[in-house]
Amino acid sequence: MFNLPEDNWNLRLLKSPQPALSAVRQQAIEYFNKELSNGALKTEPLHKCPCGCSDFVHISSQDRFGLSFSTHLCRSCGLLCTNPVLSDACLPHYYREHYHTLLCGHKNAKDNFAFRPGNGTKVFSRLPPLKKTPIRVLEVGSGSGLLLQEFRQAATQQKVIAQCLCTEYSPEMVKACQARGLDAIEGSIEDVLCLDKQFDVVIPSHVLEHVRDINKFIKCVKKTLRPFGLLYVEVPGLMDLHEKSEYHFDFLEYMIHCHIYHFNLNSLAYHVGKNGLKFISGSEIAYGVFMNIPTDATYEPPLPSSFNHIELFCYLRFMEKNFTKMQGNGLTF
Repeated sequence: MFNLPEDNWNLRLLKSPQPALSAVRQQAIEYFNKELSNGALKTEPLHKCPCGCSDFVHISSQDRFGLSFSTHLCRSCGLLCTNPVLSDACLPHYYREHYHTLLCGHKNAKDNFAFRPGNGTKVFSRLPPLKKTPIRVLEVGSGSGLLLQEFRQAATQQKVIAQCLCTEYSPEMVKACQARGLDAIEGSIEDVLCLDKQFDVVIPSHVLEHVRDINKFIKCVKKTLRPFGLLYVEVPGLMDLHEKSEYHFDFLEYMIHCHIYHFNLNSLAYHVGKNGLKFISGSEIAYGVFMNIPTDATYEPPLPSSFNHIELFCYLRFMEKNFTKMQGNGLTF
């Protein structure tokens, strides 16, 4: 087996440098730590990657806020995993009370990149042509509903009627979705299963990285999809860091504790594909379009790439050595 040159790994990420934070985020972190102490928030160790492997390379020791959530690269599939993780039981409370303030510096979710104008139109354009109408569309974790509203508008321009439903943990975000004329429920993909509906398109955009049991989540998504329905998954692309000037090309600024998993296209295609959804297209942004293969159809799920963790390690090492040059426009990828 190829041995990674771990001794040459830049120790900045392992020594826990102290980040510069705004007063709002400092208060948010104090509140976060207080709730960790009193048990309102709880963490659990992550012993294994979702692929079943427990052999990791230690990459970093904290997230962008200086919180002690480390990251570890799976040697089997190349998925980067956060450890520890917030427990499932406290997630609704976390996303209502902490997430938006920590991420955006306040509770206004519209400043979250995933909810910015134009994303819904992009999602529609990345799907294969939708030849039937009407179609049922589900977005899981929809934020303010902007993406799904734009998706519906783009479908209308192509003479496709999109009947839309979205889910959110936050009651405020559910109200924001409803204000856009969208049907919305408070909850998660499990709550959608209770509705006994099937959809032509399911969109979890910037959701999968937050999910502890991604195998269970994708299997639930598969149950909500009609046979040969489409799944569009978008996550922060780990091998797109050289394009992320908003993080100053810095891996440490990119990392956040609520992202349990960090994907490149290879690991995204593997983890979704092994649960019965066939990869159609995608990119390192990272997004993937998948088709729901019926359980009685012939389908060979993908195997993990034995070289993906090597490619990722080398990429992260390159970025760690050169991100300051990229900040000064002295180096391009």
